[in-house]
Amino acid sequence: SMLNYYRQLIKLRQNEDVLQIGDYIPILTKGNLLAYMRALEHRKILIVLNLGDEEENFEPDLDDTILKGEILMTTTGREKVRKFEKKITLKSNEGLMILLKNN
Repeated sequence: SMLNYYRQLIKLRQNEDVLQIGDYIPILTKGNLLAYMRALEHRKILIVLNLGDEEENFEPDLDDTILKGEILMTTTGREKVRKFEKKITLKSNEGLMILLKNN
């Protein structure tokens, strides 16, 4: 339910200092995607939002840095797909929160 989703989101934010006080780092995207990273010391969380009505591919170009990590939360309940590496396809109006691994 929407209520449980927001409860999870609030709990995640309360437990993650990086989401509260971490640096905001915008990520260049194409199409209807919005992406940014929150970084604090060695902890980084990537947030990717598809603001459109069509699927969008997210494959950031970060000067030879390959992003990979674990999906912490999604708006579509696809938590079964737990891994992210280099690229991912987001459904329409989907949002992802990804805990990045240090390279």
